[in-house]
Amino acid sequence: MKSFTKKMKRKSILVLLSLFAVFFLLSVTFTMSKYVIEKPVGNITLTVTGGDVLIPGLELRNTLGTSVTEVVFGRTEDYVSEIVGIKPKNVDVKRSGKIKLYAKGTKAYILSGRKIYANSNCFHTFYDLKELTSVDFSNFDTGMVTDMRGMFRGCTKLTEVKNITSWNVKNVEDMEFLFRDCTSLTALDLSGWNTEKVTDLYGAFYNCSSLTSLDVSSWDTSDVENIADTFYSCSKLTSLDVSKWNIDKATQMHYIFYNCSSLTSLDVSKWNTACVADMSGTFFGCSSLTSLNVSSWDTAGVTDMSYMFRNCGRLTSLDVSSWDTSDVTNMNNMFLGCGSLTSLDVSSWDTGKVSNMRNLFRECSKLTAIDVSSWSTENATDMFCMFYGCSSLTSLDVSSWNTGIVTDMSHMFYNCGRLVSVYVGSGWNTDNVSSSGNMFTLCKNLSGGKGTAFNDAYTDKAYARIDGGTANPGYFTDIADKP
Repeated sequence: MKSFTKKMKRKSILVLLSLFAVFFLLSVTFTMSKYVIEKPVGNITLTVTGGDVLIPGLELRNTLGTSVTEVVFGRTEDYVSEIVGIKPKNVDVKRSGKIKLYAKGTKAYILSGRKIYANSNCFHTFYDLKELTSVDFSNFDTGMVTDMRGMFRGCTKLTEVKNITSWNVKNVEDMEFLFRDCTSLTALDLSGWNTEKVTDLYGAFYNCSSLTSLDVSSWDTSDVENIADTFYSCSKLTSLDVSKWNIDKATQMHYIFYNCSSLTSLDVSKWNTACVADMSGTFFGCSSLTSLNVSSWDTAGVTDMSYMFRNCGRLTSLDVSSWDTSDVTNMNNMFLGCGSLTSLDVSSWDTGKVSNMRNLFRECSKLTAIDVSSWSTENATDMFCMFYGCSSLTSLDVSSWNTGIVTDMSHMFYNCGRLVSVYVGSGWNTDNVSSSGNMFTLCKNLSGGKGTAFNDAYTDKAYARIDGGTANPGYFTDIADKP
């Protein structure tokens, strides 16, 4: 009987222990699910063992305070002497004290006896901490992070970011403005990052104006839809390898390389741009580029090409001859300042939808010819400074142009000092032009088809017509009289 009783007691104890273990595991699973997956990222499985989860990024930022200069994520046992006597703040999600923040002057120690897991939401973790110079991520696991928007944005004094090369970012979807305005960072090695789920890189390195080295060559960008402003004003980068980037899904790429003025070469020749709608300012200010291969780009869906090559002053050649521009409405400033281009073939471009041609070829001073004879301009309203400073042009055929709704032709041919002949057809009409000041200023060699010579007294639209001799003088020549 006693033996039976002992066996029953043992079984009861085992049952109780088993039940306790089950409830404990369920409790952990429930608790972690509450904090780990705040933003769904498809079907993912995250195993969190032997660690604790931080509070969301913006909460941590507000806890750190704006005067912080250094942040260390470490293990408690490694910093015992540094934190002695300091009253900590609890910064784990449950505020239970498993992760503590110790503030020692302007230096913050974020410590735990176990692994520290970053919250899935790292939005604005260090946003606008303008005194922050260094962050050490020795004990910081990013495996559950889905949102890194603006994580270091505005950290203008940040010079050192330790232990981020091998971050696990495989679940991150959004990196918008990640390092925006980190103007003191000189180098970033992110070569080990797995970016396969990232959809947004908008402005990720915007205005990182001191970066001289950045390795993103192996990034998987196959899901990225927005790459606009990604390297905006990274003016000290001398090289950037994005040749293997897959941008098949990208719809926005405006100003992606804006003011990358130290880049001497850039290989984007294999990029599939079929989904891109906005290419405005793509290479604006890439003033050190001497060559650029974009000849195979698919531009059929592009509507905006404004400022695209503006101030690419060292480009000597550019092949855009096969581009489909049938949907483009804005070509404002597209080639302004391309002063080293000696040839440019845009003869087959469909410009029927373009309304803004402002500054289009301005200061393309080495172009000796521009064939725009077959261009359709029936929707164009703005031709301000269109050929301004094209000082090597000797003749121009715009005979197919319909200018009936153009309102601004001011400075259109300003300083085209070698221009002798402009050929027009029946579609040329200046009735709606309300602004035409300095249209022909400094066009000293211009002469109409009947011999009317340039006259400083007539530099507006008054003589912007087919020359009819002394009875009806003009600076243009009827296309029918072209030799």
